[in-house]
Amino acid sequence: MLDIAIGHQLGAITHVVGDFQSVSATSTIRYPTSAIVGLDGKPTGETVTNKVPDHIAFSGILSSRDPRSPTSGALINVVWRAGYKSTPGRQQFIWEIDGEEGSIRITEETVAAGFVHVKDPKVYLNGELVEVETGLHGNIGSAWSEFAKGAEGVYPTIEDAVKLRRLLDAIQLSADTGKRVDLSTSVLKA
Repeated sequence: MLDIAIGHQLGAITHVVGDFQSVSATSTIRYPTSAIVGLDGKPTGETVTNKVPDHIAFSGILSSRDPRSPTSGALINVVWRAGYKSTPGRQQFIWEIDGEEGSIRITEETVAAGFVHVKDPKVYLNGELVEVETGLHGNIGSAWSEFAKGAEGVYPTIEDAVKLRRLLDAIQLSADTGKRVDLSTSVLKA
C-alpha cells in the first residue's frame, strides 16, 4: 500500500504542495487477513495473511520553495486506509488544501480514487464545483505533451522519483521507530 497506492498519491501531492522537510508517521494492520476475490468479484472462500500496514497516517512540515528559507512551516496531515467497502456516498479520496484565501477540496467515491493521475475526481474551490479537463487522455495526455516540450515542460523526472522514494522510506522509518524523520538529513529526531 505504501509503495504503490500511497506513492502514486504522494507524487501528485508533492507536485502541488512541494517537498517535505520532515515526517512523523504511524501505521497499523486493521485487517490481519484478506479474502481472495475471484474474477467474478465474489469471494473464493480463501484468505491470506496481511503482513503490511493497511492504515497509515502522518504529519509533515513542508519545505519552502524559497531557497532563503529552509521550511515553509506549512503543516500537512495525511491519512490512508484500506479495507473499507465502497458504498454509495462514501468518499474514498478526500484532499483538502485550506489556506488564507480559501480552500480547494478534491473528492472521489470510487475505490481507485487515490490514483488521481487516472481518475477524474470532483474539484471544489471554496465549496463551488469547478469544471476541469477530464478523462484519461486529458490527464496522461497532458503529461506527455509537457514531456514533449523538453526542458520547458513540467513533468515528473528521475529526480522527482528519487525524492518520492526518500519520502516513502522516511514514512516507513518513522512508522517503524515512532520518531520524526528529517528529510534534509534523513536522520531520526527525538
